[in-house]
Amino acid sequence: MSLQRSFIVIATMFGATASAQPGADDDRRRLVLTAEQQELLDDGEIGIGRHLGGGVTALVAGFGIGQGIEGRWRHTGWIFTFGESAAAIAIVYAVGERIGDCLPLNEPCRGDRGAGLMVGGLMAYSGLRIWEIVDAWIAPPIHNHQLHELRTRLAPFVAPARTGGIAGLAFQF
Repeated sequence: MSLQRSFIVIATMFGATASAQPGADDDRRRLVLTAEQQELLDDGEIGIGRHLGGGVTALVAGFGIGQGIEGRWRHTGWIFTFGESAAAIAIVYAVGERIGDCLPLNEPCRGDRGAGLMVGGLMAYSGLRIWEIVDAWIAPPIHNHQLHELRTRLAPFVAPARTGGIAGLAFQF
């Protein structure tokens, strides 16, 4: 019998024994990774350089670039890329409409076409920029904390004593 096969047989024997212990089934269910948890592990930790670079870029440039630097564009950065672009297009279109109302220059403006769209675009753009800047500075520490908690749950641990003075070491595969 090969060493690998022997290990599987021994692990199976201990697994059957461990499942009979109180609370062991709860531990096994807890270790099944969801797609979100697997994605969190795949993304890894956001280092201080990426965090600072992303925060400063979000403050200066916008459009989700800061979240892209942090490696979080597919989580929230796309919202800012498309949202701010749409708001900027609305503002430019509204300015064009407003200029059209005021031509020729020697006559007074004839209407207020585009005024509502301009105000709406400015409000949307401003709101998205504030959200983007806050997200770029706040979300990386939260991401790292969630990652550390998940890694801690997945790591081998020393089981707490369930009865007086008995402790053990549990390895989970």
